[in-house]
Amino acid sequence: MLSKAPKYAAILFALSVLAPSPEVNAARNLIRGEVANAISQDDEYIREGSQRIVRVRGENLDNIHSIASRQFVSKVEEEIKSPGANLSISGFETSVRFEDGRFVFEYKVQLNPAKNPDEVHTMISMRGTVWSGSGARDRVLHENSNKIPQWQQRMITFYPDMKISYELAQSDNSAPNGFRIFHEAVLAKGVRIQ
Repeated sequence: MLSKAPKYAAILFALSVLAPSPEVNAARNLIRGEVANAISQDDEYIREGSQRIVRVRGENLDNIHSIASRQFVSKVEEEIKSPGANLSISGFETSVRFEDGRFVFEYKVQLNPAKNPDEVHTMISMRGTVWSGSGARDRVLHENSNKIPQWQQRMITFYPDMKISYELAQSDNSAPNGFRIFHEAVLAKGVRIQ
């Protein structure tokens, strides 16, 4: 089972590099509304001190991967772009497991007050792949070896006014029937160049 990027990710990414306009803002709000509607009552965005956790449960690994990715980026972006937030992103983690008959997908990150303006993150993006089954780890690593460098190059092109850094997170756990679930994600976080 292969999980691809969320279907709205490319649209959101394209809209994020366009100059703000009423049409772009309306499209962003529509997509964010669809993301919010896709989140069930069983999905969570948890704030524990400086830690932020997105937790999504479901029977379809691809579906919960898409929902968790969208919710995570959307919620963290909302916080770091809040007026006067001045936050720094660190400690990126991912976890995917099978429990009580369902998959559980989590992303975790720390949002801390930035020590100086050169550490204030105002951009976040993420790419990753999840597989469940035989050879899951090898499949994820192979796909990401192509996908991640291309995405990183596009980030540099689309955000020339940003100093971008990356964090890698992996999760390797057991799935039904003795199969493995492997997930690898790369988080991009940007600091505006002064």
